Amino acid sequence: LNLGIRDLEAFADGFSNILIGSFDEEPRNITIGVAGDSVFQDPLTLQASSIEVPERVEAKFFRNSDETQVTESILNSSATILGIDNASITINAENDIVVPSIIAPGQDVILDSDNGIVQIIGRSILAPPTSARQSSVTIHGNDLQMTDATIDAINSENTENTSTVSIGIDVNNSVILKDSSILSLTNGSARGGDISVEAGEGVSLDG
Repeated sequence: LNLGIRDLEAFADGFSNILIGSFDEEPRNITIGVAGDSVFQDPLTLQASSIEVPERVEAKFFRNSDETQVTESILNSSATILGIDNASITINAENDIVVPSIIAPGQDVILDSDNGIVQIIGRSILAPPTSARQSSVTIHGNDLQMTDATIDAINSENTENTSTVSIGIDVNNSVILKDSSILSLTNGSARGGDISVEAGEGVSLDG
């Protein structure tokens, strides 16, 4: 299943939840090509054998000078899945999960891989609490890999609501943070095997 930004934009507000994909006996994969922001206003669940955002996506547009249609390869790492209103974000896969940035204030973000890695190619996984709701980030997989990214559920609004970050990595596997990656934990925990930090300045493990 290939999902583009037009497909994702078709989901208007008003659904009790949005479920895309299924777990069948035959392996079924979801590939997301967004190259921009995809906004959801209702709870979203993606599930498949593997779910990934390719590093680059082909985008077609018209040049203003002569209105010739051209195709460019755009980095998908700049894309964002944005959950507003009551849109929690849940991504379940039997194998690998590769995602761009995910931002869902006051909501739950769940990335759950049964047998694969969780790789974040975007800049951040953010779920800060709001005055209306608590929030959480839960990640489970064989490995967590991210480069120049931030996982953060810090209470930045000084509300009474709380946030949690729980990272469960299968025993003997690793959390790998590269470059300027930041893992911020508030009332959270990091479980599993070795935690390997390969980064430059600005790495913090708080909580």
